[in-house]
Amino acid sequence: MGAVLRRGAGVDLARDRLRIEIVERWLVPDEELMGMPLAPNAQPDPDPVLRALDALAEEQRRLHEAEFRRTISAVAAWRTALADEGAPGAVDTPYQCGFLVDLGLALQVSERTAKILVSTADLLERGMPAVWARFARGDAGWRTMQIVSAAAEGLDPAVLPRFDEAAAERIGTTPVPRLGEVLRRVRERLQASTADDRHERARQQRRVIVEPGPDGMGWLHAHLPATTLLAVEHQLAKAAIAAAGAEGETRGVGVLKADVLEDVLLQGLRRDADPADPALRVPARRGVEPRISILIPAMTALGHAAVPPVLAGYGPIRIRTALRLAGTAKSWVRVLTDPFTGAPVSLGREKYRPTKDMRRLIRLLDGGGRGPGCPQGPDQPDIDHVRSFRLHGEDGATEIDNLVLLSRRHHGITTAGEVDVGLLPDRTLVWRNASTGAVHLTRPQDPPEPTPIPPGLLDEDDCPF
Repeated sequence: MGAVLRRGAGVDLARDRLRIEIVERWLVPDEELMGMPLAPNAQPDPDPVLRALDALAEEQRRLHEAEFRRTISAVAAWRTALADEGAPGAVDTPYQCGFLVDLGLALQVSERTAKILVSTADLLERGMPAVWARFARGDAGWRTMQIVSAAAEGLDPAVLPRFDEAAAERIGTTPVPRLGEVLRRVRERLQASTADDRHERARQQRRVIVEPGPDGMGWLHAHLPATTLLAVEHQLAKAAIAAAGAEGETRGVGVLKADVLEDVLLQGLRRDADPADPALRVPARRGVEPRISILIPAMTALGHAAVPPVLAGYGPIRIRTALRLAGTAKSWVRVLTDPFTGAPVSLGREKYRPTKDMRRLIRLLDGGGRGPGCPQGPDQPDIDHVRSFRLHGEDGATEIDNLVLLSRRHHGITTAGEVDVGLLPDRTLVWRNASTGAVHLTRPQDPPEPTPIPPGLLDEDDCPF
């Protein structure tokens, strides 16, 4: 609020009223301050603003306290479930997996997130008492606890108490967006001698993730060593800058970097790797043609409906984009659906394993794992029979309305009998925990929409049979 002004330093307080810093304002008695004439550029009395900020800070503390109560309630439920199971030391049993599904739904998070919450809270409570005390007092929220826990992961137990104290000191004084970076530096200083071993362990977690975005776009995340990422970024930047100088090129460097990456990945992965190249990480890699799956309603393709096409693993996309891709498709799978409900007409066989076309269709219809809170996309989950397969029997046939995508974990829960599942005609999955009786419903991400045939396309003549 302007420069620091102090009484007795030749300052005309009447002229500079309310340009005094907040901390200095309290050095002036209220009667004296209120008796001063307002300066021409005076701003409103800061007291209402301060009161509003104080009220906001109190609400923030209450939110933190509520998060703490939620966390300890979740941990208490988890410990009760473990005691009820009566299997000390057992890990990832079907009973535990089934309970975590219920816990995740109660918390409105995925099963995996629920498990991380209770395990993180348990570790912080037992191993980082100073940080846990800040959480219990409402000084920090659960997001801060997640950041601290991530920074402490893999720390040598001998230095954990020192890290605990350092983290507790920085809570409340370091902005949450910067806390992770600050604690990372603290961590590195505390155990600099083990940096190589820790990096090697972290390298084992490298992976690539696709994150869908709006308007037909998305993000490709690569978790790799920092040296590799910086080298790749340098190559992309240099290639883009060079391309930007070409005659007639109008794209910016940022767009060109993305386009160079697209060229390298899509075109480079079509070719086999050279086994004799010592610089390659995967020299035995074989060339792969890119493949995507799109569900295009026939009436949309013919221009008689506006129901959007669906890209597997993403969701609805533009009709123009879908038709352009369809024009270059090398294979088609015909899917018959009820024009009024959008439900697929049964396509089945008498063998246990679904056909290739059936597998593609199931992955397209479900769009990803159908277990409660499952984050997996369409290509990872297993295809499971809802009703156990029975050869030549009415129940358990290998047909579209008896097949569903389930992650390997959820598949194991159903096979163990911890959960009963049912599939409704609109592909709503009914998930019932056999132990607790809790019932949950999950729906496909992009179920086929009804596409009734326009009246003008119907033949009014009587059916000849």
